Amino acid sequence: MVFAILLGSAAIAQESPAPDNNKRELVQQIQSWVAVNEEIESHQVEVAAMDRRLKVPDCDNTFTIAYPYSTSKNTVQVTCPDTAWKIFVSVKINQPQSVLIYTRDMNANELLTPSDIKSTAIMTSERGLFEKLDSIRNSNQQYSLSTSVKEGDLVRKNHLLQTVKVFSLKREILRGESIKASDVKVSIVARSNSQANQRFPLSLLNHAKALRDLTKDSILSRRDFGVRHQVLMTTSSISRGQKINSSNVQINNYFGDLPSDIALKLADITHMEAIRNLKAEQLVRLSDLKPSAMFNKGDSVELTVSRGILTVTVDMLALESGRMDQQVDLLNPESNETVRAIVTGPGRAQGL
Repeated sequence: MVFAILLGSAAIAQESPAPDNNKRELVQQIQSWVAVNEEIESHQVEVAAMDRRLKVPDCDNTFTIAYPYSTSKNTVQVTCPDTAWKIFVSVKINQPQSVLIYTRDMNANELLTPSDIKSTAIMTSERGLFEKLDSIRNSNQQYSLSTSVKEGDLVRKNHLLQTVKVFSLKREILRGESIKASDVKVSIVARSNSQANQRFPLSLLNHAKALRDLTKDSILSRRDFGVRHQVLMTTSSISRGQKINSSNVQINNYFGDLPSDIALKLADITHMEAIRNLKAEQLVRLSDLKPSAMFNKGDSVELTVSRGILTVTVDMLALESGRMDQQVDLLNPESNETVRAIVTGPGRAQGL
């Protein structure tokens, strides 16, 4: 960051095409003074560019230089003891920057290994450089080069490409055949040179099955194979309104993409019925089902009422159909009293 020069009672002359000798001498004196005070090298001191209209006067004695502000070393005050001339100049102290460099010549698309880079410190204000060795060496990400580099070149962020694993087939595989991890070889490629559906974990190939004929050396895509899932499937045709249970569904292997509302276990379809006709060997989806009635209007319902340690069971008449956990009205045929209860199972309810 270059700081602006603050001009005090500086004399302003006509614009000149280049800095005069007095101005160059002043810059050198400022660099030397700051370097001595900060115990650094003169080339580390950057003096802000001065207004081209500024005329630095002759000064018989050496300019007096000091920090005008006790809380900052970004500005120096320069005074000529022989005259009233004074100026404030912005300065910047540059410190060596930690950077990474290549330890050998490398070609484009070559994979970067930890031994291919090392850390060093140089004077630079360049941006877009890797500064820490651990940011590459300890990263779980592997990189390849986007361009050729020479030994000693700075490691720039636009040099490195993220890589991914892709899997190519060692043999021809026909539709319906199983695909195993031993059937593929792993390749490391730049992420930009791969498709999203080619990036998946090797573990997906456990119990995978080819969905189409696949050729040797082709890169495997998620569209090429189905992953085994264990899901509920119908064992026979089911009519609309028919209850779903272990007599007409079972857990089977299924290869392919699953809908989000798939039923995975029998517990998912307890007390459910079909809302449409279902074919045999069809996936059981929750959108195909609805809660079935535990009893219908006019049915006899066993009502349980608990008061402390006392529990009484009474036969009631359903005034409406009831599904699991639904509140319904029941009628006591002897007293003609209506009772509100919650459905607890087939033909059963619990008093509120």
